[in-house]
Amino acid sequence: MVNLKYKKFTIQDDEGYFVSDGIENLIYFPLKSLIYQVSSEAGQIIQKENDPLLRKELIKQVKIDLKKVKKFNFPKVKRTEGSNVLGLALTTTCNLSCTYCHANANASETNAFLREEIIDTAIDLVFNNCKKSKSDFYLVFTGSGEPTVFWNGLQRTLEKAKSLCKSGGINFHSIMSTNGYYGMEKRKYICKNFSRVSLSLDGPQEFHDENRYTQTGIGSFATVFSTAKFFFREKFPFGIRATVSQKGVDNMLNIFEFFQQNFPGVTIAFEPLIPMGRGWDHPELVPKATDFVNGYCEIMRKYGKDRVAYSGISFKKLRNKFCGPVAGPHFNVEMDGLVHGCSRIGSSENFVFGRYNSESRGFDIDNEKNRYMSEICVDNLSECKECFARYNCAGDCHDFRERGYIRCDANRAILWSYLCKEI
Repeated sequence: MVNLKYKKFTIQDDEGYFVSDGIENLIYFPLKSLIYQVSSEAGQIIQKENDPLLRKELIKQVKIDLKKVKKFNFPKVKRTEGSNVLGLALTTTCNLSCTYCHANANASETNAFLREEIIDTAIDLVFNNCKKSKSDFYLVFTGSGEPTVFWNGLQRTLEKAKSLCKSGGINFHSIMSTNGYYGMEKRKYICKNFSRVSLSLDGPQEFHDENRYTQTGIGSFATVFSTAKFFFREKFPFGIRATVSQKGVDNMLNIFEFFQQNFPGVTIAFEPLIPMGRGWDHPELVPKATDFVNGYCEIMRKYGKDRVAYSGISFKKLRNKFCGPVAGPHFNVEMDGLVHGCSRIGSSENFVFGRYNSESRGFDIDNEKNRYMSEICVDNLSECKECFARYNCAGDCHDFRERGYIRCDANRAILWSYLCKEI
């Protein structure tokens, strides 16, 4: 992986960064979306922190008055009394037994379904939040298991929320993470009733079936690919999420081109396999960070940044808070009635801010925890304060960070590749 040196500085009250790999020397003003190639002499001046010389040398080299370029300001979040986003982990069971499942779905000791009384109470609570704040209602089926396995519960939940919103004049949106392993009846229902979905598909059959198979060991590619084809033909809004293992990491460009050939225009999100859940048992499947960076950057160099995505770095939108569900926070309800800001099943206790109370048939909310989560941002993370990638990375996933899974070097390397391409 590229060895980067970087230093933060201020010129004309603007936050800038000198970044160098020993060959290229760049100045990056993230809040003004400006990138300049400069001499190594300018870098030496910056590192000496001599402000008058720095200002004179940089203005001479970049030939621009920064005051004439509009600065990006992060929007102020208007906090309401409660979330307008309801995330539901309907079940911990699944029709697949993926090798790397982060939620350990289908483990016999965890198979469960979310109770109707908890679902109904959560829907009513978030609906009332939407009425008070005059906000749209977002219903998100999260991935503790496969939501479509609890088919009757999914339909009942969606119809109840949609009916409430219709009667109350509230705009309704339904979103789901899904494995796509089902037939035509469910595909048609999803196209008719969902706003969009994220579909897990790891690439051509040899890569997908390596880790995503049924409980009897049958590969799921044929069915999932057929689901993706149906969504594409119906012009249904969906994105593809491909988990990259060590086997697939050297073939990321080929996998991307396979997707582009079959689903042109659909955004492809690549995520390295994370050692969580069952992934802990297969460290050999975790791709090397350097290999993932090389594969991702190869795609960007050939096809640009607009049709490929990775959660660790954002090019389109600067942000000082990584996770909307945590910062919001979203009202994510798990099997046991715990309420999380993080939608990742089994996430840190630091993201739990409520619990369902069976006696009162309501939710007990910890407002202090709520405030703690809303204040997590790059200005409050010591390791982010001086980093040139801080507004593109936004501190990365907080749950990863708390578990000790750090992607800082990979994120900086991907951003560096992008910056070099833009000059």
